[in-house]
Amino acid sequence: MRSDLDEALVRDFPHLYRDRHGDPRDTSMVYGFPGDGWEPIIRRLSEKLEPIARETGMRAVQVKEKMGGLRFYVTGADGARVLPDSVHAAIWASMEESSRTCEHCGAAGSTAKVGGWWLTLCTACLERARAQRAEQRRPEARVWLDDVRPAPKGWTRAYTAAEAIALLEAGGVVEISLDHDLGDEATCGSGYQVAVWIEEAVATRGFVPPVIRIHSANVVGRARMAQAIASIERLRRRGTA
Repeated sequence: MRSDLDEALVRDFPHLYRDRHGDPRDTSMVYGFPGDGWEPIIRRLSEKLEPIARETGMRAVQVKEKMGGLRFYVTGADGARVLPDSVHAAIWASMEESSRTCEHCGAAGSTAKVGGWWLTLCTACLERARAQRAEQRRPEARVWLDDVRPAPKGWTRAYTAAEAIALLEAGGVVEISLDHDLGDEATCGSGYQVAVWIEEAVATRGFVPPVIRIHSANVVGRARMAQAIASIERLRRRGTA
């Protein structure tokens, strides 16, 4: 989602999205919101949930796209998942609406597979997405995530977590090497966020992970990424067993 739309949601619904810039070890809200086309759906849902969040301490813990549909996860102030029926009903209605709304532009859409991913798009956005995936995809791409060190010969350099994730989504990445610190974490992300993205994609979408290496000098960051990589490897083995 565009940064201005993202910022407006956080500003207008401060109780619901108070973890938007939290610690990625505690909340998945740090990864933001899905596409621009779903912003009106998310906004209408937020208008219903914000008063409840203000009164009860409920908060959003993740808002994302999965299998072409909106997924909106909330938790109570004490971490409880038992919430009023009205909350579940509102979320369900928004999820259903997203399944017939283009995630990119907000026009009427349907769910289709694009490069191994299920997306809900209108006809025009679907054609563009397929063309872009075909253009971006290249065999045996290697990604070097680092905002300072130049990429080794033959590697594609990504400066931010978002750039690295976009390359992974495009397909064809067989190896990725991660730095942890990429500048301002609020805008550039971190290598750990990329590792967590891969972990979630493997767990929920059957994503085949590339070889993952670490070249960060941040000792704490290296340890966090190594833990995520170990989890990815366990998930990969489980998926091929």
